[in-house]
Amino acid sequence: AQRLARKLPVPGIDSIRQTWWVMAVLADDPEALVGMMWREGFDATRACSLKPVGKVTLPHGQRMLDHLVFLPFEMAMPAGELDRMVRLVLDSDVSAPVWSVPGQTGCNSDSAGLRQQQL
Repeated sequence: AQRLARKLPVPGIDSIRQTWWVMAVLADDPEALVGMMWREGFDATRACSLKPVGKVTLPHGQRMLDHLVFLPFEMAMPAGELDRMVRLVLDSDVSAPVWSVPGQTGCNSDSAGLRQQQL
């Protein structure tokens, strides 16, 4: 997660306890990222049942969901495969959404509290 956060925002990276089986990242072109991961044998997806709630968070929440990609991430995944997946993302043309900047706290001045890990 820390290595991916150098390039793409990783929602939830500040969680005290991370118990993920997938890792959420935000990508400017989520379809391109999912396609690249599938071509390389990784089961990435955009599918989720999350919906933004409330007038205040609706525009920001929807914007985040529009760029959300879930990458496979579990303890049973061999370290070499996890490393390969991270390298693929870091070496790719995939970028963060234009309203976010990896490595900085917050996504922009109107991000309504979206946070990511500062490296």
